Amino acid sequence: MADALAAEFINLEIYALYTAITELCPQQGWAIMWRSGELAFAQLEPTLDFPSDAPLDVLRTLGDYLVRVGYLDAIELELRPGGQLEYSMLGAAIRPAAQRLLDEGAILPHWSTALMVAALRTRCGVEARMEAHDHRPELVSADRSRERWLLTRDGVPIA
Repeated sequence: MADALAAEFINLEIYALYTAITELCPQQGWAIMWRSGELAFAQLEPTLDFPSDAPLDVLRTLGDYLVRVGYLDAIELELRPGGQLEYSMLGAAIRPAAQRLLDEGAILPHWSTALMVAALRTRCGVEARMEAHDHRPELVSADRSRERWLLTRDGVPIA
């Protein structure tokens, strides 16, 4: 058996699964997506070595994992004043399926985002909210997507 699944197959399955979620559970689809991140992080957390519970350390640790397993080619994170986080994904393996789903207005496979949001809440006591109200990333180029989040603790933007 191969060590890795082909991105072609993963994209086929992602498109099918998230289209089904959108069709069958339109009111709960986004809740399903966010909950999947919580469940995934609960499984992943014990396997990772976090240098600290500082939000950027937690996100960089997860980013390194996502690059290592082939989900992304690279990740860029920048925490700005007022709790503004800019998260850029380069070479996401699921980009073809995500693009189709985005074009169709479907629930999106925010795998890395859901994982990171769960990690911030669990390890740092920080809430992360995407600035885009419709959960849509900015497609900067063919291989780069960007999201902007507001990070808060107890309702106050983190420093």
